Amino acid sequence: MEGVELGAMGPLVVIDGANVAYAYADALGAGYDDSYRNHRPRRLEPNVVGIQVACQYFWQHAATSSVRVLVVLPASYVNAKPRDGKSTNALMETDQWELLQQLKQQGKLVLAPPTDDDDAYVLTIALREWIRQQQQQQQSKEHPLLLGAYCLSNDLFRDAQQRNPRVREWLQANNHTTTGGGDSGGRISFAFVDMGQVDDHGQRILDIVPNPRHELILWMEQQSQEQQQQQQQQQHYGPVSYTSGV
Repeated sequence: MEGVELGAMGPLVVIDGANVAYAYADALGAGYDDSYRNHRPRRLEPNVVGIQVACQYFWQHAATSSVRVLVVLPASYVNAKPRDGKSTNALMETDQWELLQQLKQQGKLVLAPPTDDDDAYVLTIALREWIRQQQQQQQSKEHPLLLGAYCLSNDLFRDAQQRNPRVREWLQANNHTTTGGGDSGGRISFAFVDMGQVDDHGQRILDIVPNPRHELILWMEQQSQEQQQQQQQQQHYGPVSYTSGV
């Protein structure tokens, strides 16, 4: 399938873009009126900044874990152009539309056709990569640091598990066995947290916290910590030099 690097051995994370975008908007409180007195539900609009935050988290770990990222979204997210105007909402919509265009240009965005279920594409891409890496591991004598394909989503995919035993097997599988002691399976849940960051428009930017007990996340964080320790040691002791005794 286009977008999946056949020769790469690092883990693939398929981001359920719609699920992440709605979760980000909900964490911002976008589903409620601004007035405290009129704090009542209103229509929740997805915020694709959450997708950017999620991508950046995994890209920051790519140097030490070789993790790859794909984002799946309904095509309507990209086809809907932002409205004109200088209002804050119009500027925010323009920024979000440009974020998706950047992902598309980078080849990181998979668009599900308008009449299709985008969740089916999330699961199919991740499941296909999981099967491919299993086959590759069986054929290879070398044991890579990590094999696996995952999806970032808070959706439990219950219907898909009932329809397809392979999806259920993948969601419950132990993809990664180098650490032990953490949650395993193909799905990585997450939460967004307000750490006080703001963007150029003064709007809040939330941090993402993928399931801290998931084995992939544990392994990625461990790899990053080891690299930081090595860098600190090099800065403290300096580069090792060798001199001849002759």
